Amino acid sequence: MNRTPLPQEPLALTGEDLAVGGDGIARVEGKVVFVPHLLPGARARVMLVEDKGRFARGRIVETLAHGKHEITALCSVQSTCGGCAWMHFAPVAANETRRAQCAHLLSRAAGMDIPVRWLDVDSPGRHREADLPRDLR
Repeated sequence: MNRTPLPQEPLALTGEDLAVGGDGIARVEGKVVFVPHLLPGARARVMLVEDKGRFARGRIVETLAHGKHEITALCSVQSTCGGCAWMHFAPVAANETRRAQCAHLLSRAAGMDIPVRWLDVDSPGRHREADLPRDLR
């Protein structure tokens, strides 16, 4: 897609998915927009801050509606420090998203479906682990 001047006003966007790094994924006229802290189903006014041609980056100016799996983060500075991108995502939903992303990436690299079972789903703030089939270890 061609680069066009960034809009000067925030756009109302809805989170569709999450990128592996934790940024929310929304779309503007088909172009992917990566937005930190935007969860699937959440709606926010987003200011586009960077246009990279095939995708753009934005920042939340105002939250219009929270996503279905959004929770209060355990850390009071989570939204401003830049760390723990998924701390406000309910643990069970976050782990299912991580499991699906891991399975997708492994399957894509291997050229075949690779089942992945995620462990330790109910412990927010703890390290998560994946359980791969024995023949892949």
